Amino acid sequence: MNSCNLLDSHDVASLFSSAEMEGPRHQVSQVNHLIFSTAAISATESSCVYYVFHEPGSKDMELLQVTYWVDIPEQAAHSAWAQVWVDARSKAVQTVSGIGDGAFYNDGRLTFKKGSLYVTIEIVGTNLNTDTSAGVNQQIEMEKRIALDALSRLE
Repeated sequence: MNSCNLLDSHDVASLFSSAEMEGPRHQVSQVNHLIFSTAAISATESSCVYYVFHEPGSKDMELLQVTYWVDIPEQAAHSAWAQVWVDARSKAVQTVSGIGDGAFYNDGRLTFKKGSLYVTIEIVGTNLNTDTSAGVNQQIEMEKRIALDALSRLE
């Protein structure tokens, strides 16, 4: 599965009124630790990275890095994954409604579940100050918007 097809350039570029972008850069690996949890559990994890530039080359240039990870559990481990999901969600800073089979925000990332797929999205940028509550809310809103775009391709 090429998980980088969950977003397209239009989805990512829409974070700015006008933008240029680069990506996706795609990587697939076997992991024993998930991006959204501290639990040790194995999975096939794909990551996709996009770079979005607003007014490139100008003094007002802004850059966003949009990264998302798709974790696919090993077939025999569904009950263990269910527990990992419950634990990670219970430790989250905030639950987020209206995305997939449940979603939460923690450590600067929004994670949602759809069936047996787990998707984590992180947006960081030059003008995104997540040291403030307004910046965190802005990050959550952008990640939610990207999550809904990705989810539309899973349904």
